[in-house]
Amino acid sequence: MDQISNELDPLQKLLQVTSRRHEAYSSNMANVNTPGYQRSEVVFEKLLRNTSTTDVRSEILRVEPRVEKDESPGKTDGNNVDLDKEMGLLRKNDLLHRTFIEFLNAKIRILRSSIQGRNS
Repeated sequence: MDQISNELDPLQKLLQVTSRRHEAYSSNMANVNTPGYQRSEVVFEKLLRNTSTTDVRSEILRVEPRVEKDESPGKTDGNNVDLDKEMGLLRKNDLLHRTFIEFLNAKIRILRSSIQGRNS
């Protein structure tokens, strides 16, 4: 069972990260006209790059994504949401999410095939 967890847990974590990003980007877009709203960003990859180990799987599980406010200057009302940018980020995130789901499905098919092969 540990081998199965070792294979599936990192993908599950990456799916959680992309889900949190979807929430952040959706919230940003919903507040595009809210004066003073500062967009949110989920930071994960930057945190992974700052680690000193080469064991990527364990680092994916260890590193927790952070939601940070983007304090870059925006419009005169203090809102810094760019709707076109958010839509592009949402599309990119959706593609990553779908890719991780495909990887997870492929791993599950391999495991299912292995289990069925043992039972034959």
